[in-house]
Amino acid sequence: MYYWGIPDVVDQDRLKAFRRFTLAAKQGHAAAQAFLATLYDKGIPGVVYRDKQKAFELYSSAAEQGDTSARHERAKMCCQDIPELNLPNYAEAIGVYDELSRDNYTPSMYELGRIHYEGLYGEDKDVRQGLILLTNAAELGNSDAQYMLATILTNEGLSLIHISEPTRPRLIS
Repeated sequence: MYYWGIPDVVDQDRLKAFRRFTLAAKQGHAAAQAFLATLYDKGIPGVVYRDKQKAFELYSSAAEQGDTSARHERAKMCCQDIPELNLPNYAEAIGVYDELSRDNYTPSMYELGRIHYEGLYGEDKDVRQGLILLTNAAELGNSDAQYMLATILTNEGLSLIHISEPTRPRLIS
């Protein structure tokens, strides 16, 4: 409420919102921890300085409680070069993306599809598996996957007809 404000009801007060998220996070509220982690990860002028270590700790705490978005964001941080956190840790990130993809979590499905398609983080390039994951994520409404597939089709001229057959392997359970 304070973070975004409500016209004619509550003025936007990001500092007040930050304080309330902090109180809830200290009490173990997973969603508050995940949101607070995002604030630390990005930083907000006049409210909070960017602090990757604090963001990682909060994502980790929320992830341990089963917060799916926190697990995904923590995995994204595992793909960054953050020496003070002994990162990157690509194997951990890919394992989380794989697990969440099997639960149809489209942001992870998109990331894993991108990793396979482009052969990132030491993974072998597997265009077919990448396209399958990207197609599944796109069909489930992930706009990043939809955009990437459109870009692939436009720039690389690939045909997805062989991928789009009803018999194609799917991660959707």
